[in-house]
Amino acid sequence: MKTNGLKCRTSTTEDLIIARENKVNEHGEVLEWIKEVNAKLPKLETFMTFIAVSGLRFVQGVNSYNLILYLVRKEEISNYYNFERKILRHYLFKQLFVRRTKKALICCVPISFIKRISKSEKITTAQINNLIKRSKLKSRFGDVSLILRLL
Repeated sequence: MKTNGLKCRTSTTEDLIIARENKVNEHGEVLEWIKEVNAKLPKLETFMTFIAVSGLRFVQGVNSYNLILYLVRKEEISNYYNFERKILRHYLFKQLFVRRTKKALICCVPISFIKRISKSEKITTAQINNLIKRSKLKSRFGDVSLILRLL
């Protein structure tokens, strides 16, 4: 490897997390990025705000958003959203939200977001990525979920 000018760098998981946290904290641009996406792509405003409020990772956020839509339309949202505690109970849908390393069990979401999402249309990760790419914006979903987990 050295003869080809390549270097082997070993980093621990902790080093990678610290480096990523410093990147997010140094720039402090994540919330500004969400505002920019909302301004350029009003179609994504409800989803982007939901991601920011819930703290879910990108794919889990899309899954949750679409599950809310599906259950509201079937009038079964109470199977997912606890109105008394104002929480989404992801643990009831293990196949979507409980993975070996990245688990989402619950998140607190105001009822206003459930109502707001219920007026939206289903979305996919591909649609979101394409819209952001066409708008010449950088995708920062990893930073959004990371900064919210660090708060």
